[in-house]
Formats: sequence, structure tokens, C-alpha cells
Amino acid sequence: MKTDLVVLATEINRHHQEFEKAAESALQHAREAGELLLQAKEQCQHGDWGNWLKENFNGSDRTAQRYMTFANRWSELEAKTTRVADLSIREAIRLLTDSSVVDLGVEIHPALSIIPEFDGPGYEAFKADIAESGQVVPIAFFKGQLLDGRARLRACRELGIKPKTINLDENIDPISYVLSMNVCRTHRPQDDLLDDMGIE
Repeated sequence: MKTDLVVLATEINRHHQEFEKAAESALQHAREAGELLLQAKEQCQHGDWGNWLKENFNGSDRTAQRYMTFANRWSELEAKTTRVADLSIREAIRLLTDSSVVDLGVEIHPALSIIPEFDGPGYEAFKADIAESGQVVPIAFFKGQLLDGRARLRACRELGIKPKTINLDENIDPISYVLSMNVCRTHRPQDDLLDDMGIE
């Protein structure tokens, strides 16, 4: 006897909802487990932690270490993304292990993707300047997408500063705008950037 399609749809959606709930709460549970593991480790005598973990934790040593990493570095995740509560375990690991990966929580305009990410010592000096002097140049959005100010937005997020933003006129040419704002910083000729975009 075949199950009614309406019943099947109801069950499918129920399981889907349960899956989404589990996925959204997984990272938070991992963090909380990590905080408790750190407390237990602190209470163990020197040299006893490994044995205690083996006898009392149902997961592997690697899993325990991962949980404790989430607990110790939670503030880094919050600095790198506005959607920590929605992150999967894999996404959280990626954000923590790759210093160049920053989820800004906004949609990036395709015209901005050709401009190299600003990272390393130069970015840290840039962020320090914003911390001292504030954000001077506003972050530009075009039709709801980030068109200029990726590093400024990241720095403001990491510093806990409310970013200054502007919405550009919808009649502008986004490619020309990106080029005019970034050619000097990238130290690359405009023709080279156009070639990378596939524009003649």
C-alpha cells in the first residue's frame, strides 16, 4: 500500500525542519561542550588530562580539541561573520583556519571580485588607523550589493564600530566606479584589471 503524497510531503518537511534546527544548533553545542572541556582540563592534575578524557568523553581527542578551539576562539568567529548562529561546523573551521576568509554577511558585487583582498600587515595597519582616527571613507553599496569598502567593512566589524555606508545612484557604471576607487591601491594599470574582468 502506497503512502499518500500529502503524508509523504508532511513527513519530508518535518525531517527537513528538524535537520535545519540541528544544523543551526550544532556549533553552539560544540562551543558549550568546549567550554566544559576547558573547565575539566583545568581541574585535572598535571598529566591526568589525557586519561580523564579517554575515560569520560565519548568522542575522539581530535573532536575534543576542536570543541575547545571553538570555545577559545568564539570571538574570532563573531568578528569574521554576522551569522555565527547559522554556521555549520565545517564553515566555522574554515573561518578559523584560513585567516584570509572573512564572511562579511553581505553580497559582493561581481565588479569588486577582481580587486585583490587587502590582508596581512597592510590590513592590520589600516585597521589600526580606523581604530585611532575612525572610518573616513564610507562603504559603498550598489543595488544592495557591496561595491567598495570591503576592507573598511571588515575592519569596522572586527573593531565593533558601526560602519558608515552610502547607497550609490543606480545609474552609475559599477565597473568604472570600482576601477576609479581601486586602481591606485592595487598599483595595477586599469587595462590589466579590465583584462582580468574579461572586458576589452
